[in-house]
Amino acid sequence: MSMERPRDIFFAYIPVYFWRRVLHKTNGYAVAYYVHTSAFTLSELMKFLGILFYMVVNDKAEGLVFGGVLDIVGKRDDPTPL
Repeated sequence: MSMERPRDIFFAYIPVYFWRRVLHKTNGYAVAYYVHTSAFTLSELMKFLGILFYMVVNDKAEGLVFGGVLDIVGKRDDPTPL
């Protein structure tokens, strides 16, 4: 089995039963503190973690977001118009 992506390597070292335990604790917290939401699924948790992992690995996404905000607000050092 070849693991080409960093995500695959990361998730290979943390087994699925660990994430099931995290999921159980998360849903338990929601019940204990009356958080009105449906229970999270393992698939939803993995998607969320994948998004977080992507944001850590790809710094360019952060630059695009903040660059776009700075362009809109008009506080950018570059005098070129939008």
